[in-house]
Amino acid sequence: MKNAAHPTVGGYGFGFDETTPPRLSYLTLTASRAPVTGLDDSVFITSGSSQIFAAVTNTDQVMEIDYRGFTPGTLLASIDSLKEIAFANQTTGDLTPFVTGLSRMRSQRSQSRRTT
Repeated sequence: MKNAAHPTVGGYGFGFDETTPPRLSYLTLTASRAPVTGLDDSVFITSGSSQIFAAVTNTDQVMEIDYRGFTPGTLLASIDSLKEIAFANQTTGDLTPFVTGLSRMRSQRSQSRRTT
């Protein structure tokens, strides 16, 4: 890496200097074919047996969801306006509910489940 000004792509600054800048893509998430608002966070699932950790801000608690039926590479999104965590189709942006009835989820994270 060269010691030079950080590159910008699409108006965003990046903390590195590469000869080939990163490519940015955007995905509009939809529920029942209508764009959603209140996207909080998203995470890619890393293994079929994963744990999801999400902070429930109105209770100051962390929820752990331990699930063994994920497909690695799946995109999950936390949508405040829908009060859910949903699977997001990476081509169309369509959402499929995974956990519903939530209130104000934050800091979603995926961790592979270790088996011994």
